[in-house]
Amino acid sequence: MTDGARAFVALGTCVGDCPFGLLAACVLVLFALFLLGGLRLLGRRRICEFATSLRLFFKPLRGKFRVRRGLPVFIVASALFLLATTVAWVMSDRAYHEYAHKVLDSGTMEFANDFNLSVDNCLFFVGDAITDSWPTPESLAGRDLKGFLKDYNIDELNVVDGEGRIVASTMPGDAVGQSQWTKTGVDGGPCPRDFCVELLRKGRRTYVQTFRESANEKGVFRMYAGVAFSKAPGYVQIGFDRVRLAEDFDYGLSRLAQDWTLGESGYFVLARNTGRIVSCGHPTCEAAYRRGESMTLDEAGFDRRLVPAVEDGDPTTPPFEATLFGEPCVCASRRLGEYHVMIAAMPLAEVHGGRNATVGLVAVLVLVILGLGAAFGGF
Repeated sequence: MTDGARAFVALGTCVGDCPFGLLAACVLVLFALFLLGGLRLLGRRRICEFATSLRLFFKPLRGKFRVRRGLPVFIVASALFLLATTVAWVMSDRAYHEYAHKVLDSGTMEFANDFNLSVDNCLFFVGDAITDSWPTPESLAGRDLKGFLKDYNIDELNVVDGEGRIVASTMPGDAVGQSQWTKTGVDGGPCPRDFCVELLRKGRRTYVQTFRESANEKGVFRMYAGVAFSKAPGYVQIGFDRVRLAEDFDYGLSRLAQDWTLGESGYFVLARNTGRIVSCGHPTCEAAYRRGESMTLDEAGFDRRLVPAVEDGDPTTPPFEATLFGEPCVCASRRLGEYHVMIAAMPLAEVHGGRNATVGLVAVLVLVILGLGAAFGGF
């Protein structure tokens, strides 16, 4: 690809990524063609005449510029200017709002993925702590694992050897001796055999599953994480109930939203269903955290009734406008599990600032073009 082709592609990419950039680029191109063509046709003498006419155009009621001749030109030029700026306002307002909606949509999906990874890392942290102290299945098999539940604040612990057999467990019944390679547990329920595939066959260090029913406890749903032993084949499998997962890992999520931004001034808010803010990227919240204080969505001025109910098939709400920390924002919301809600907010001042700058640019260009047209017409 030649240098010229690369420059053309770069220009097209820049214009395509900027809301309303195509219209501004077209106006610039038309203005350049108009100016260059006019200069070539007019020549030096007519350019001087144009400068004189342009100066007279802005001095009505003086010299050769008569009211009956300048007034129709002024009315037509004003009408064209108002029409152009109105169209630019409507188009750019729509374009910048659509752009904000796209930023919110992609941002909420990425934030949700980061949230899930943060939860997984919290689970792996517990598994690493256990396997660092007891690096082989045999070192854990003879211990009373019930005490581990309290010490590590977990709900289930299974120790699995290199053959995929449970050699120690906190589960009731005949969990010990059960093979996790099988498709069913001792009670006929599903057995999470993916752990054996990922941690034993593929040799991964960690693996996590979403919430599912326990193989040995009917009606109990847990999230399971597995961490491989460092000095022998096998792994520990840790189970967390939904309530414990939501309550215990808020501290680990407290910095999550502070690492994210939307556009120039947008931010995320992670809160519990009760309204207590767990993490937030707004400076007001960050200042409260530094003082050791917590905030709620109500204290932030957010009306929680504005968050629509979310169906399972559409976890992110359509964009809506709301007030956060005293400023109007365009927002989107998403449920994260059963206990958390995420709000993505972009201040309307940022959206309207881009719109106003674009309309201002178009207005200046239209004024220049109208002035040139009037001068070329001999007014």
